[in-house]
Amino acid sequence: MTELAAISRELHAKKAWKNVIDYAFSAEDTVIPLVAVELKKVVPAMPIAFIEDGSGYQLVAITALKPRTNLYVTAEGKWLVPYIPAALRAYPFKLVRLENEGKMTLCINEASGLVMESEEEGNAFFDDHGEPTQKIKDVINFLSKFEADRALTQRAVSALADAGLIIPWKLTHGGDNEVAPVNDLFRVDEPALNKLCDADFLALRKAGSLALAYSQLLSMHQLAVLTRLVELQGQMRARTAAIPDVLNLGDFSLSGDEGSLVFD
Repeated sequence: MTELAAISRELHAKKAWKNVIDYAFSAEDTVIPLVAVELKKVVPAMPIAFIEDGSGYQLVAITALKPRTNLYVTAEGKWLVPYIPAALRAYPFKLVRLENEGKMTLCINEASGLVMESEEEGNAFFDDHGEPTQKIKDVINFLSKFEADRALTQRAVSALADAGLIIPWKLTHGGDNEVAPVNDLFRVDEPALNKLCDADFLALRKAGSLALAYSQLLSMHQLAVLTRLVELQGQMRARTAAIPDVLNLGDFSLSGDEGSLVFD
């Protein structure tokens, strides 16, 4: 549940917020928004795709093919791969462009369970002088950088779309003894990419689209990770055993992370 509230002295001067201790809040996030600077860390562990939004396409990491499922989070909320996407690491904060205002405003999800009524219970929003604390300033800086990178990423994605290089990704998932189609995921059209003329290829390079396109194509092999995670979680449910801190899935190691706000 999301209940965003703009952080203000009037509402939050005497309140506090707690750090995220697990990622259970993302347990039903089948896709997670990405920005291009994250790709080198996401490609080895997660499949990447595009989804349609109101204005075009958005770059995302796939966490499962079954709706309302995230295979990268355990029942205890532990994140299973070394890199946690930036969109999750700022939770419960978000920069929002409020109606009738030209600038972005820092908001917090009041329904997250991380907003405390007393400063003694967590991190203060404001100091004794009524100014944002250093931790709040760090959150703002982190989210501001994410928004700037998101704009650059969107430019690259839009260039791919304008070139006709984003096409439906036909996938299926198995569950409950039946195979169901996966809808609303898109990928790069590799044959069309390879047939581009020099001028169009150069235009995509200038837009930052080529690295994004090749990263998406390379990440498609990580669908095997999703299959392996389904198998492992099924085995563990059968044995009622906890997921260990480190899992070996193919050629890379999956381990825990402290979930800091460090972007790169």
